[in-house]
Amino acid sequence: MINFSEVVITTIFLINTFILIYVIKLVLWIHRNLPKTHDIRQYILQLGRQQEILDSIYLKLNLKKGSLPPSRGYAASPDFLHLIITEFDRIMPSAVLEFGSGISTIVTAQLCRNQGFGRVISIDHDPLYSQETEKKLKELNLDSYVTMIVRPLTDTHATQYSRLWYGLDLQEIDFEADMIIIDGPPINLAGPFAREPFVDFYKKLIKKPVSILLDDGDREGESHIAHYLTNVFPSATKKFLPLEKGAWVIKNK
Repeated sequence: MINFSEVVITTIFLINTFILIYVIKLVLWIHRNLPKTHDIRQYILQLGRQQEILDSIYLKLNLKKGSLPPSRGYAASPDFLHLIITEFDRIMPSAVLEFGSGISTIVTAQLCRNQGFGRVISIDHDPLYSQETEKKLKELNLDSYVTMIVRPLTDTHATQYSRLWYGLDLQEIDFEADMIIIDGPPINLAGPFAREPFVDFYKKLIKKPVSILLDDGDREGESHIAHYLTNVFPSATKKFLPLEKGAWVIKNK
């Protein structure tokens, strides 16, 4: 005869055992996947720092707060935008060439308007993203300062690491830039050395002193570009800045 009490006790014991096993697994998963306390603290500090810089950018550019598209992530971080502003004010460029459009395009266009001259050629591979940038430029009456060029990523046979680069005819770049901003193409499409074909592009096009700002400087591919350019051009200098995603400033004198 089955003892009902024993069945209930056994059932409760098994349920509690399964719950305990689940809780242990959950705790182990949390321990492995969530940032440590130190990482969380650093993240919060970085978040506050980037917000402070972004607030100062709105004041500097005389733009209404919230008028810029989102920063960070795939987009440029506020500290890189601040670098663009600092370098722009230093050299007062008449022509800016940009690879990868977005918030940096808007910031640079506003800088041109504020100084009373200058223009930007922004090159991107994504038609939809470019349209969003153009829409925002028109909202802020900045579209007259920017020429958007949309070209798909194509096989350029440029390097051993990545052969995808903007399918761009050099004749489309009808001026020599004083300043170049490199924040594209994305590595998820063109690989970890996604921006290295810029070196070949640079050698064919740039004939005058220029300041190059290279975002995502913490990555191996971007570091390789900085070192390669200074090896190919002995007069060039490079400087690494420990921004949120790292950045290189390369100056060809």
